[in-house]
Amino acid sequence: TEFYTGLLPLLETLCRKVKRYETIYLYSGTHAITICNYNYVFQKILEISDCLLRETEENTHKSLQEELKQLLASIKDLDFLRSIVNSLFLRAMQNS
Repeated sequence: TEFYTGLLPLLETLCRKVKRYETIYLYSGTHAITICNYNYVFQKILEISDCLLRETEENTHKSLQEELKQLLASIKDLDFLRSIVNSLFLRAMQNS
């Protein structure tokens, strides 16, 4: 159980936890509203891939690879996954 001294600390914690998900569902009564959070996932994947290109320490490199694999595996929208893979390939070709 988590306790917060006010609304602001609760919202800050909630934002940190929620933004890592590709899709967020907001329920208002019986009506579900789908919120696609592709921007955060996309930026995080690009950030990790950039770090992988620079990282030379083996354990850190493996950790980054695992984090990237987990993010890619969590994506359920096939079109979004294709878009990310294409972006990663283009970035890799630009950096080679």
